[in-house]
Amino acid sequence: MRLGSTINPEPLPPSRRGRVIAGILARAGVVVAAMALKAAPCPLVSDIDRAERLIRAGLFRNAVDLLATVAARSPACEPDQYRLLAVAWLNLHEPRRALDAADRGLRAFPRSVPFEDYYVALVAAALPPAERRSAFEHALTLAPNGGPLLKALGRIELRLDREGASAGDLLSRAIQAMPRDVEARCYRAQWLLAANRVEEASQLLATAYDLSTPSSPDRVSVLRLRAAAADSQNEDTAARQAYAEAIGIERALPEHPIYAQWEYAQYLIRRDQAAEARELLERILRGAPRFGPAYFAQAKLFARAGDNAAAVAAAGTALDLAPGLDEQKPLHAFLSRIYHLMGDEAAAREHEQWINAH
Repeated sequence: MRLGSTINPEPLPPSRRGRVIAGILARAGVVVAAMALKAAPCPLVSDIDRAERLIRAGLFRNAVDLLATVAARSPACEPDQYRLLAVAWLNLHEPRRALDAADRGLRAFPRSVPFEDYYVALVAAALPPAERRSAFEHALTLAPNGGPLLKALGRIELRLDREGASAGDLLSRAIQAMPRDVEARCYRAQWLLAANRVEEASQLLATAYDLSTPSSPDRVSVLRLRAAAADSQNEDTAARQAYAEAIGIERALPEHPIYAQWEYAQYLIRRDQAAEARELLERILRGAPRFGPAYFAQAKLFARAGDNAAAVAAAGTALDLAPGLDEQKPLHAFLSRIYHLMGDEAAAREHEQWINAH
């Protein structure tokens, strides 16, 4: 089972400065966590506040110069001196210098969870996916017990090897560092399910459920994994109950996600519940009319029922919406097969030629 981007940590209430930085980073394509923990009282806090005002005014180079002076006089004044420095460098289109500033922040404040949250967001904004793994490995040399860093690297390792020992170890350490973090528990449970350690995963999810906020994306993520665990044990009633609760929460969320609904539709298809699956797919597409995978699922159900014309129409829509070659290839293969069944050899050949060319 893949959770993708659906497990999202519950946001912390932002401070005034946190809101300012969030707005700046939003324009730069970064999501920022709440304000970092304060260090001991520092006489240079007023200079850090002044740097914030410079950033708000778009005077990023001036902010860099001021914060460099602060760092020279007091390298551990407060975490926001490095957060603001990274923000300024990022807005100057210097992502490597932004990361260097964040590294210095980790060295000075290796136990600041909010700053580690910021570091994770910065890596996502400043580096391409292929470079993020090494960035987090480096960050953990600076803050070895950083929960957000362990979780971020564990998530990458999980994506690379669903059953790999490295992912399991990193996520276990993340839970130890952040025992109330629902997201870390969900990723660890996902790893346990991939290893067929269902009982351990279920125990972890029971705690995660209690820790999660009712009617939240976190609760949906826990329930989706509960459904996956029940499915792996062929416990249809438990799986359906978990999906039903997850979908009820999902439909009430302001952003109207469809992850639980989509997974439940796939579950119904695997269980040969075609009528129920078609109804759910139609509902998904009413709310998300550009969700191509649902059209492809519809096409397969139409083909299974012998309605090849409807299958071609649904697969054609899915193909129009498919973002890349990996998504397009199976659709061309499906359409080629259906056109052969319909006796339209010319249309079938067009799709075969596309496959051969790609």
